[in-house]
Amino acid sequence: ALVSLAGHKISPVREEVHRFLVQYGMETTEDLLILQQNDDPHECRNIGEIRGIVETLVSEGCALDVKDLCISGNFFKEQGMIEGDEIGQLLLCLFEMHIEGKVNNTAEDLINEALVLMKTSK
Repeated sequence: ALVSLAGHKISPVREEVHRFLVQYGMETTEDLLILQQNDDPHECRNIGEIRGIVETLVSEGCALDVKDLCISGNFFKEQGMIEGDEIGQLLLCLFEMHIEGKVNNTAEDLINEALVLMKTSK
């Protein structure tokens, strides 16, 4: 898989780095950065910026999967807020917003955003 990604350049932009981590995982991302650093030493500045973004994402507890969000569908079921497929759709929407940097991965922020989303969808 790494060989097929060798030509892929990750921009030192938080959302793009987060999306790459979601798609390929931490280990593949680091392996790709090492490969690119060895291939093109001029890319070292960008690679350093990307590693900094990765460290920030990790230290902030950013979710790399819907299951990594600080709330789950059970919360919404237990509260009687929504049911069934709506729960999955809401969680996917929250996850996408999290990747875009619009909501932090904290229970409070996710719940508040979920309430806003549920109001606007009615």
